[in-house]
Amino acid sequence: MSLLESQTFFYNLCAKPETIKAFKENPSKTLKKYFSNPRDREYLIQYAPERFQTYRNHISYGILGGIASCFPVLKSLISEKEWNDLLNNFYLKRLTKSPIARHVFGEFSYYLQKKYRGPLLKKFPYLRELAEYEYLDLKLFFEKEFSHEEKLKGILNLPKNPKSLLKLKPLLNPHLEARLYHWPVHLICKNYSTPAKVKKGSYGLVIYRDPETLKVRFVEANETMLKLILFILNNKNISELIKKFSPDVFQALGFLKEKNIILGYK
Repeated sequence: MSLLESQTFFYNLCAKPETIKAFKENPSKTLKKYFSNPRDREYLIQYAPERFQTYRNHISYGILGGIASCFPVLKSLISEKEWNDLLNNFYLKRLTKSPIARHVFGEFSYYLQKKYRGPLLKKFPYLRELAEYEYLDLKLFFEKEFSHEEKLKGILNLPKNPKSLLKLKPLLNPHLEARLYHWPVHLICKNYSTPAKVKKGSYGLVIYRDPETLKVRFVEANETMLKLILFILNNKNISELIKKFSPDVFQALGFLKEKNIILGYK
């Protein structure tokens, strides 16, 4: 069977309850609607309708149910009907392509950021940014491990020799995202969600995975802090950072080191 045929069948199986009903009433006719090859139809017709219902439940309660646990703030802000409408539109439009569950969660976040045009945007003007912010937690948590030992080489602290110090380059935590949002997405909750309370502005955040606890954390950051992180990402040494940000940069470096955003120096 072709990938397109099987995808069409299983999408309708999950999204449209009448597909199960039609299969129970007339398996041959239902399968012929989706599959052109008689051998494919013969293979699938041997399974009881209840097995297809199990698959449908797996999608409904597994993958789609998992979206709720990955977007708990958004889920808490809207009604059950509004939530189900979001899931149905996302799934019916076939915007999920990956067989890996956590990738589906990323696709749902992308749908809310780029594709969604419904009434919730007026109700929650920060919807797109909140969708990204909530997904970053999951993305960073599941990112692969990274060995720092070879790069750090024991120089976790700044050397006392000024010349040696100026040549060093800060080593950023690789599990990190820096954002400048228009809305305070890190503060939004059920009691702080209406446009009357949530004010548009400029909100810098550094979201990262703590290498010791593996918990995803965030710190608020001003524009200067975000620029500093960008310069570090561009492989700048301390001498170059001082020229750009003045000697006060050491205070910021110390703060980032304390928070495990900077892991050491190389």
